[in-house]
Amino acid sequence: MKLISYRQASSLALLLLLAALLVLSGCASSAESADEVRHATLENVDTVEIDHGSTPLQLEVAEIDSLQASLLLPRGKGGIIVEEGQSSLNIRLKDSVTQILNLGKKPQLHVVVPSHFKGKVVVKGSSGNVKGKQLQSHQLDIRGKSGNVVLEYAELNNDLTVSLHSGNVSVQVEEEKLDANWLLQTKSGRRSIGFPLDKQEEKKGRTAGITGAGSVKVELETKSGNITVNSKR
Repeated sequence: MKLISYRQASSLALLLLLAALLVLSGCASSAESADEVRHATLENVDTVEIDHGSTPLQLEVAEIDSLQASLLLPRGKGGIIVEEGQSSLNIRLKDSVTQILNLGKKPQLHVVVPSHFKGKVVVKGSSGNVKGKQLQSHQLDIRGKSGNVVLEYAELNNDLTVSLHSGNVSVQVEEEKLDANWLLQTKSGRRSIGFPLDKQEEKKGRTAGITGAGSVKVELETKSGNITVNSKR
């Protein structure tokens, strides 16, 4: 019978220990990670307010019956708080959520707004990025301290306001559907708009102009950062 050395035995034990830890880690990850999903009807609601703190937010519009908010969190630790007022709906996160790491990444809040909602969506944050997809219908007001804002519009048919202390703002729109009054303001940063404006005015830190009849009001402001408006076509 061949005997193994102490060094070989130690190496084998270490390999077995690492293998066991990997198996346990995989089991814990699959057992603990889950999407917390909340639904809310928007009947009689004029304003939806989302406070995402420092957690990245993805905002989307889809043909669904009720608003849907989801968050990736360990099971048993509810992180989304939904409060219904007389004519408002408030979505926020528990303070502990911003401290939770998932494989080195913070959780992401995902809110889907029904396309039939014609009210106002207010987004407030401290340092989390905001990304919007297939936006339309509702009025959108985004205010944050730091973090980038990237918005993709299927149709720009309601007012848009973005105000950041620091961070870049990017808006992508369908050119043939533009009917807006534009105001872009920066203190330290560049401003770029990818299509011609009527009655265009250029001043220090300010670009203004109109497309179409100018019925939709668009105000984009960042004190430290760049503003870019592009057409999808």
